[in-house]
Amino acid sequence: MYSQINQPNKDSDQANTRIIGIANEFKGFVGSYSCHFKTVTGSVETQAEQYLCGLMEAERRNIEHMAEVVPDCDDQSLQNFITNSPWSGRSVLDSIAQDVDDVFGDDPDTCLIVDESGILKKSDNSVGENDSGAVDMER
Repeated sequence: MYSQINQPNKDSDQANTRIIGIANEFKGFVGSYSCHFKTVTGSVETQAEQYLCGLMEAERRNIEHMAEVVPDCDDQSLQNFITNSPWSGRSVLDSIAQDVDDVFGDDPDTCLIVDESGILKKSDNSVGENDSGAVDMER
């Protein structure tokens, strides 16, 4: 049985190749926006990449959990990236909007709708909902 476990597996090799390909595409995607994370005095490109990787990898998306799952990352540098770094969220969003427009075309009849309602809740009692599922407006 031990020899079977250590035998090269064609399916796992293909899966690993796909995962590496996806990781490389993600790294390229992140890199295409790296110009937004450079300043005259330095760069927070690494922290931006770590933050995005944390969003993709962490089950609970808060700074501490993200820092736990991303290699060579700590929560203090991620927190500094979010709160103190001088990058412009507006310029990143504008650049992404332009890229999306380039993909979908400049047709006024085209739109992209992102609907988060299809994302399953983590628990029965999400923030802002009471036990019946109704939104509690007093919170």
